[in-house]
Amino acid sequence: MKIIETLKKIPTKTYISIVMVVIAVINHILLAMGKPVLVIGEETVTYAVNTVIDILLIGYTAWKNNSVTEYAVLADSLLYYLRDGKISKSELEQFIEEHKSDEVPTE
Repeated sequence: MKIIETLKKIPTKTYISIVMVVIAVINHILLAMGKPVLVIGEETVTYAVNTVIDILLIGYTAWKNNSVTEYAVLADSLLYYLRDGKISKSELEQFIEEHKSDEVPTE
């Protein structure tokens, strides 16, 4: 999880710079090999940007709509207990009141 937290702190412009450097290196390698140069037109850039946006949005919604973290899985279990009548709403509210604290879990 430390890697993900570190990656979140990196500015978007850094990722863009890295991608552009990789494209430039590939372009130079192709030129050195005598292959056709990468021709990136407006349509290609538009398609690439749209693809990246689509992938990011799909990933984000998948992350938000599915229980991925430990706390989300626990919350789902609690929801099922409530739904199935194994615990009542008033019992849950009473438990929350008894265990309230200003401390927020960090993990």
